[in-house]
Amino acid sequence: LLKKKYRDIKIFEDIEEYQNLADISNIEMIVSNIEENNILIEELNKLKDNDVDIFKRFYFYDESIKYICNSLNISKSKVKVSLYRTRKKLEKILKKRGF
Repeated sequence: LLKKKYRDIKIFEDIEEYQNLADISNIEMIVSNIEENNILIEELNKLKDNDVDIFKRFYFYDESIKYICNSLNISKSKVKVSLYRTRKKLEKILKKRGF
């Protein structure tokens, strides 16, 4: 009985250690994502206001293309083109910054 009791404790400690490692890697990932998001927002603010507004509405506020079209009174193709161009600009900028 004593051996079984100690075996259970060891397994529990291993699970705790695993969870701690997972927590540490999650924190590192969160910090990395926060840094990347700050750079993304910084670069977004350098672009045209209208394009940034469409980009934020779609990616940050999870609004549909149809909803964005209706609220801004612009065509669906205008929204899609704006999203495409903004993504390409951001991709180019972020590659220059090492991301």
